[in-house]
Amino acid sequence: MSKVKYYTISIAFLALIGGTIFYANQYDVFNGINKTITACVSSFKVGKSADTITASVEIYTLHNCPYCDWAKQLLTQKGVSFKEYNLSQQPELRATLLERTKGRMTVPQIFIDGQLVGGYVDLKTLDREGKLGCILTCGMNKKC
Repeated sequence: MSKVKYYTISIAFLALIGGTIFYANQYDVFNGINKTITACVSSFKVGKSADTITASVEIYTLHNCPYCDWAKQLLTQKGVSFKEYNLSQQPELRATLLERTKGRMTVPQIFIDGQLVGGYVDLKTLDREGKLGCILTCGMNKKC
């Protein structure tokens, strides 16, 4: 695919590319998210599937944490395998978490290719903006 152009966007825009749905409502489009989606959709090849995900994903969690559950559910829906460090079962990893996040103690904390993405809200924002699929397929510092 070369460039994707949008001539008229009234209420919503939906595109199904490689099993991932990119969505932008009119408000988002006027806030520049359409450029992000256009760039990602333009560079994301049709036919990519979960088995082409090359990124290494790690997630620090706790029991009874809804944000942790939502993050794991989102990753699972994307077909992403991840390494989970449950701090309820492995409390000795709190020191590692503090060091890796430069002091953040909230969970979940998600790392892609060893780089901190943040928590569930950060992960969901990447997904909503259409960036998560590209990051998982091509890595944090590479373009698709």
